[in-house]
Amino acid sequence: MNHNSSPLVYIVILNWNRAAYTIQCLESIQNLTYKNFKVIICDNGSTDNSLIDIRHWLYDAQDESKQIKVIEYSLSDIKTRQLSFDSTFSHILIKNGSNLGYAGGNNVGLKYCLALNDFDYVWILNNDTVVDQDALMHLLHRSTGDSRIGLCGSVILYRHNPLIIQCIGGAKFNKRFGITTLLGHKMPISELDKVTNYEKNLDYICGASVLVSKKFLEEVGVMDEEFFLYYEEVDWAIRGSEKFIIATAIKSIVYHTEGGSIGAGSLRKKQSPVMAFYNSINRIRIIKKHFPHNIYWTRIGMFVSVLGRFLRSDYQSGSIIFMNIIGAKSLCRFIYRIHR
Repeated sequence: MNHNSSPLVYIVILNWNRAAYTIQCLESIQNLTYKNFKVIICDNGSTDNSLIDIRHWLYDAQDESKQIKVIEYSLSDIKTRQLSFDSTFSHILIKNGSNLGYAGGNNVGLKYCLALNDFDYVWILNNDTVVDQDALMHLLHRSTGDSRIGLCGSVILYRHNPLIIQCIGGAKFNKRFGITTLLGHKMPISELDKVTNYEKNLDYICGASVLVSKKFLEEVGVMDEEFFLYYEEVDWAIRGSEKFIIATAIKSIVYHTEGGSIGAGSLRKKQSPVMAFYNSINRIRIIKKHFPHNIYWTRIGMFVSVLGRFLRSDYQSGSIIFMNIIGAKSLCRFIYRIHR
């Protein structure tokens, strides 16, 4: 691509208490072959040394030849549009001030982009990812090739086992039971070229790497912050499904540390209270919002999940899911100290 006529991409990275991941992600972004981008780091009210460490990387730890020019904003600056339109800034650091969740935290960056209105695409990346040097180039090749594409995903590989696929772009969503199935999950990367129907089975893009078109943001809007954590990307895709299609750039490779951004592990292992709470409460929310006639089936499926947790001696997660099924959300928050 000719960079003089190439689309401007904002890369949005959300940090919460894990600056080491964010810095590794930033370092991989520096090596991208596609260069017409700006980076927005949104800090979700970290309570560790994240801001100190990220600032050190931005201001002090870089070779002068990289010419990083940084501007900082607070959340109130974004809300009141007290923004600089100086195009020379390559990195933007936004202090959200509190934990706004995945949707709310990333939305701050998206609203910044919309306010400046000088972009073509936004690439949302989990901070616990490391990107292949050609990842963005391939995302743009796929997305610019079809104006109907609103969301485009990458092939996500496990960072600590890069020969295994976490997902091919995203996942399939079961509208009856509210469960998701990652496409190509745990498939060897060597078998990727054998997969031909991945986009036909794609219902939403994995939030670890999603390229969003400006048109999609303008017509569909930002993510629904009521979801806070989990299922927000499912909701986003459903909301845009009448006007846009979703796609996968099969050559765009992103390496992901599973659960690294929130300190959670595999869904098959014991879940943290926060993970179990938002997974279950938003499973109900997504069905009520888009497929309310299926809520009965969803609750049955969740009861089965509770039994499975108990059989695996994961009583904490099972109890949290059960309380959300019966509508005891406030009690659940109180007992397990889950605060937004």
